[in-house]
Amino acid sequence: MNPGMSWRNLRPILIRIAALGLPAFALAGEDSDWRLEFLKGEGLSTETSSLEKLEKGFVISTEVLTAAVSRLGAEDFATRAQAQREILLMGEKVLPMLQQLPQSNEPEVRQRLTVIRGTLEAGGRWTKETLMRQAVTSLLHERLKQGESSPEESVFAEFFQQAAPSLEDGYRRFRFSADQGMTGSVVDGVLHLN
Repeated sequence: MNPGMSWRNLRPILIRIAALGLPAFALAGEDSDWRLEFLKGEGLSTETSSLEKLEKGFVISTEVLTAAVSRLGAEDFATRAQAQREILLMGEKVLPMLQQLPQSNEPEVRQRLTVIRGTLEAGGRWTKETLMRQAVTSLLHERLKQGESSPEESVFAEFFQQAAPSLEDGYRRFRFSADQGMTGSVVDGVLHLN
């Protein structure tokens, strides 16, 4: 790792524990679950029935996509924003369908579709929508298919929003351990590993 490395604008940071080639990271508190914390922070219920309803919104179909795209040009800002979020929640698998859509005559729709494509093409796994998908699907899998291995990879997410001059004592559920002289801190929502 390069001295002075930092990750900017990556809130939250997802770490695939098994594939990590960095200094050792561990969960500092096993009793809390980032998925529950994340969903509650988004104002969503974590009850199984609510998660099942959310998961239905992840389904990709031409009809659902077409309906959401048509709402991108709605008069109401909230309706446009919700439609954009719905498309992002469909994930990167919707990209081929987006490419096949005819060009809209409405500048608002074209602009929003450009943003959606850019987000999904540029590593959509770091978006809030992708985190939401991961949280919902993995929680439902655990609750409804107990004992079955999950098709999803293990993910640990941490939100670096609180300042921390040192990571020596950990950061919330995140614990940092490295070679002597390597330090870490969180400043203005940015994780710094030195």
